[in-house]
Amino acid sequence: MARCPSKGTPSLFLLQINPSIMKARLYSLFLVVLISIMNAYAQTNNDVIVFADATVKSLCVSFWDSDGDGELSYAEAQAVSSIGTVFSSNQSITSFDELQYFTSLTSINTNAFYYCTSLKSVVLPNSVKTIQRDAFARCFSLESVVFSNSLSSIGVYAFDECESLTQIYFPASLKTIEDCAFCNCINLTSIFIPRSVTDIGYACFRGCISLTAISVDVANTSYHSGDGSNVIINSKTKELMTGCQTSVIPSTVKRIGEDSFSDCPGLKSVVIPSSVTSISSWAFCNCTGLTDVIIPNSVTSIGSYAFEGCTGLKSVTSHITDVFATGSSAFLNCGNATLYVQGDLIEQYQSISDWKRFKSIEAIPATVMLSCNGKGGVSMNGGDAITATICELVAMDGAPNAFVFTPNEDCLLEEVIVDGENMTNQVSDNALNVVVHDGSKVIVSFRNVGVDMDVNHDGSVNISDVVTLVNFILGN
Repeated sequence: MARCPSKGTPSLFLLQINPSIMKARLYSLFLVVLISIMNAYAQTNNDVIVFADATVKSLCVSFWDSDGDGELSYAEAQAVSSIGTVFSSNQSITSFDELQYFTSLTSINTNAFYYCTSLKSVVLPNSVKTIQRDAFARCFSLESVVFSNSLSSIGVYAFDECESLTQIYFPASLKTIEDCAFCNCINLTSIFIPRSVTDIGYACFRGCISLTAISVDVANTSYHSGDGSNVIINSKTKELMTGCQTSVIPSTVKRIGEDSFSDCPGLKSVVIPSSVTSISSWAFCNCTGLTDVIIPNSVTSIGSYAFEGCTGLKSVTSHITDVFATGSSAFLNCGNATLYVQGDLIEQYQSISDWKRFKSIEAIPATVMLSCNGKGGVSMNGGDAITATICELVAMDGAPNAFVFTPNEDCLLEEVIVDGENMTNQVSDNALNVVVHDGSKVIVSFRNVGVDMDVNHDGSVNISDVVTLVNFILGN
């Protein structure tokens, strides 16, 4: 799929959300009911509409005052089938709640309220089924929009850059939210997708930097939110469509979609589960707060610009062993980060253009469990000798690590076992260079030379041991 186009509820649902959201939704429902009652009353009376905004009234009278009385009646508003771009780019209008009386409108036209920078509130008539592209784009002051209860689709960039929106309440009739519909709504804090929605476009909420809560009605069969993971996932394809700064990627996700986390500076770290096979283009683009990323071996493709502009990255850990070329500029402007990979694959990563953008490529730190019988010490890579019976060491994953064995006085190295393989015969001068991986187990044992003469195993070497040994030799 291409990136976004260029610019040119039942009781079960109420139980899923917190009390503040429930209160807000009940208020919204009350408002819709009240508006419906007022609308019904108005249609039975030929009274004139009282506008809160004088500029809105002037424009409405200018275009739709059919009887020339200088006012707009409810009947005249009801006769309007399209408002076109009458209000587009008007930076004076502040409210148009009276739009609810234009009950013959079935669509809010493309650019209808585009760049109405002072518009704070609008109430749509219940006849509206579609909101077309850029209809409210760049309405920077828009704080409140009451949707039609028959609304079916919201178009491309319809509410792009509506920076004052903090909450949106989608009606139960909504089916489609097109690409970038709510891009750059920087103060939007939460979204709830109702059960009716069957089609969500790419990057619908890109650049919504304050977004912390994302949920989907459990009755929705097309999408789900990963059991409280603050994401939107396509239930059929297992593609993660939208995430935010508080998201956790569930282990059911197979693909991280285009622009799913892009322009999210609040995202600090990402652990990608081993279920994921693909990271799409622009997935984490411009996540400037992102510091750590862990990529599992299951990933087989990383799209263009996937992590471009993640200037805060400090480390990326790639467990990918079948090293592949990424999409163009996947790690562009990530040059301050260190890439950690399996030690024996460092040269392969260094030979591929986009992987080598990192400041350095180093072996992944690996945790190695060391067991020793306490009759000597073990050091690794020049570190201090460790005499503990059981401990953890930090090694380099997939790379040779130097182990040095220091027997106690009167002791000798007896055995070295690495991940079940006896490697004693590879020890030279009490030293061993061996490749280990994260989770490796190293077992070391020393033997006390004096105790070998304790033939009768009484804990000391004495005349009794000598007599026993002589008798054994003479007897044989």
